[in-house]
Amino acid sequence: SLEEKMRLAQAGDKKIYEDFLRDIMPMIRNFFRKFSYSSAVDVEELVQETLIAIHQSSHTYNSQRPIKPWIFAIAGYKLKDCLRKVYSKRSLIEVDFADVENVVSKEDPRYDQEEESLEEKQREIVFLLKIQGNSLQEVANKYSMSVSAVKVTAHRAYKILIKKYRVT
Repeated sequence: SLEEKMRLAQAGDKKIYEDFLRDIMPMIRNFFRKFSYSSAVDVEELVQETLIAIHQSSHTYNSQRPIKPWIFAIAGYKLKDCLRKVYSKRSLIEVDFADVENVVSKEDPRYDQEEESLEEKQREIVFLLKIQGNSLQEVANKYSMSVSAVKVTAHRAYKILIKKYRVT
């Protein structure tokens, strides 16, 4: 098992340690392929960085615990670091909140011209949440909805607004 190989590696068995790293490499690669939907993410580079981090942190592994959560925690940190770098390089899009408020309140002249626009309830929910600053619970109570339903409605509205105002 991977746990046994890591215990032996911690005890100094270099051959087993090489086997351990070779065994976990496909698992880590699949993890990054699953979560890296951006072409800016180099999966192989992330795999190598993760293997280095595992090597540098191998002394922290507690042999009484399962190893996969430990491995995936390190991989997750590496993925977050990578995404932080990718997104920090992107220029931020400035959106005038008055413009968003107009869309939410139907005053935007493009409102009726767009194929996909906000439904009445979506506009009201976004207005209450983002413009007036109401909590999810307050909006849910007002519309006799669950908090989850409010979140879903708001999320769908945000997707429409993002599509409408995305600068490519």
